[in-house]
Amino acid sequence: TLDWRDGTVSNSLTDDVIVKGLGFTAEHTYADDFRYQGLVAPYEIRVTVTDALGASGVASRPVTVTNVPSVFAGQISISPAIVVEGETATLTGSYIDPGFGDDQILTIDWNDGSPIETVIVPGPSTPPLDPFEPRPFTVEHAFRDNLDPNGEAIEVTVTLTDGDEGSQTQSTRAFVLNSAPDPSIAGPLSIPEGSNVTFSAIANDGGIGDVLTYQWKIFRNGEDVTEELVGPDGSTGSRLTFTPADETELEIELLVRDDDGAEGSISELLSVVNVAPILTTSNVT
Repeated sequence: TLDWRDGTVSNSLTDDVIVKGLGFTAEHTYADDFRYQGLVAPYEIRVTVTDALGASGVASRPVTVTNVPSVFAGQISISPAIVVEGETATLTGSYIDPGFGDDQILTIDWNDGSPIETVIVPGPSTPPLDPFEPRPFTVEHAFRDNLDPNGEAIEVTVTLTDGDEGSQTQSTRAFVLNSAPDPSIAGPLSIPEGSNVTFSAIANDGGIGDVLTYQWKIFRNGEDVTEELVGPDGSTGSRLTFTPADETELEIELLVRDDDGAEGSISELLSVVNVAPILTTSNVT
């Protein structure tokens, strides 16, 4: 019986060990190197020979398995190569590591303002027929911003290691286009004259790293009356509050701009209805 000391045991009863006269032969493939306190250490192979009467003898011999660093098999790529910020793309690649017991560690810099991402790619659950056969990996990512205002491609960098020794780095490119904000307005359609009214805005932008600015305008019969109703500084921000004094029809317009210059706009009509006067009398003596 051979104990390979990596969790695998072979014996002559299963034909893993071929006995020839007074000797034997056996083959074994180690899935990984052995490390103790971070240092490479030998596997202490143990052989037990038992005769027909049950008597046995034990011998051992160390064997050191050295790590073979994992490498990329071919060039990594991103598909689609052109995306709008907020859309998901897929990073694809493959690697070779004859130590099939190794998990692979991918360290990815998406270069779009998001944190460095670490992805663990598990090794095969069963020994492969060919330990040098490339094994694929895929990673999905939603690009959070188009950081290059000149429209140049973003460089994505991937570092591959099996966690033991050595690493390899590759880069690929993706064109990330800016997306315009998509605003919406929440507020009443009709109010009595003299009443305070508030409109609030929500703007969706695929570039979650974008900084948005809001600009409100109020029109009456096509004339911009924003400053008249809210003052010179009251038309920015995601909320608009004012008090129309008289019966009228107003158009509330919102323009949202991201830090790359893309704009989105929306408008809504507000009816300010007349309120009948209230007559009060005083006592006459």
